[in-house]
Amino acid sequence: MKLGVFGLGNMGSAMLKGAVAQGVVKPEDLYTYDPMPNAGQNLPGQRVDTITEIARAADVWLLAMKPHGVTPMLQDLIVQQGIRPKVVLSVAAGLPISALQVLPADQLPDTLFVRCMPNLAASQGAGLTAWKANDAPTEAQREIIEGLLRSNGGELELQDEAWFHAFTGAVGSGIAYLFLAAEAIADGAVAEGLPRPLAQQAAAAAIYGAGVVLQSSDESGAVWKDRVCSPGGTTIEGVAALESHGARNAFIAAVRAATQRSRDLSKS
Repeated sequence: MKLGVFGLGNMGSAMLKGAVAQGVVKPEDLYTYDPMPNAGQNLPGQRVDTITEIARAADVWLLAMKPHGVTPMLQDLIVQQGIRPKVVLSVAAGLPISALQVLPADQLPDTLFVRCMPNLAASQGAGLTAWKANDAPTEAQREIIEGLLRSNGGELELQDEAWFHAFTGAVGSGIAYLFLAAEAIADGAVAEGLPRPLAQQAAAAAIYGAGVVLQSSDESGAVWKDRVCSPGGTTIEGVAALESHGARNAFIAAVRAATQRSRDLSKS
């Protein structure tokens, strides 16, 4: 695989680092492009000067750029210049598969277009990326997609493109809700006398540990919460306080608001 990364912001940089670290792509087979000359400094791979150059050098394109620029760029590269990549993966928020497929499938029989939604945890190899392609991938194409996305954590193929909005609200945006929770937990510990560095470390450990426990089984958060809440103990008091302040409803509202915003962006 010769991978071209279009855009070297947080997500593009994180995904290419993971791909190199996990051996999915060799640095000499990695090409990068960003219109900002200072973007992505000290990243592995070969930096190129133009979009056409990176498109011709790579057979797998990772589009980590602003949504409004994706379709015009693909029309130029694929329709006008006739370049034919094997796989085009887009992580542009809210951009549907139809915006990627700039020619009918029968005119691009060997090119697969893939919509992806990662989250920031990909930068630490702990992300989960949802994806869906415009057609059934060949075995070789599936190997490319799964290898690249798993190098940043895990991957989940969605059966319905409409599910991307809820996935975005829950996972793509959801990591920010937990950063907010970590900040609040640390503040509470500081208010009760714990030094700030210890409070931050403890809050991070609590959230990380909860994630590991949840991923260790198919049981829901409700089941694990009940196991931690001993009768008359400290945890049930804390949970009751959260409930009295509407924490559950606040998280539900956050997911639904972010989901709706994803829908709105897809129409703009």
